Amino acid sequence: MTDLFEYAMRDEQRRSGGDTKLIRDFFKFHSENPQVYELFSRFTRQVIDRGFEHYSADAVMHRVRWHTGVETAGGDGFKINNNLIAYYSRLWMKHNPQWAGFFRTRDVHGSMEDAA
Repeated sequence: MTDLFEYAMRDEQRRSGGDTKLIRDFFKFHSENPQVYELFSRFTRQVIDRGFEHYSADAVMHRVRWHTGVETAGGDGFKINNNLIAYYSRLWMKHNPQWAGFFRTRDVHGSMEDAA
């Protein structure tokens, strides 16, 4: 799986015109903590199942923090940099193209439009 992230990171760096620290930070955190994305995806699906057509990626990530820090027995939670949330939302929409636009996005330094 690491090869996939390394490939995606190199591709993202090439497209964005440089080696941005934020992109490196995202791929490093994501590859070391795949359960964060799994929870982000699960909680996003719950929001969709409730009938929402748009939602806040920040709110979903706060739910991930709550779940891992409070609901999970013995969980210490994750220290998730707020700057990474935009990349999680873009990655989720890339993996779920039928829900493109579910999370409203703004330009970020270093795009994730073509993330794996």
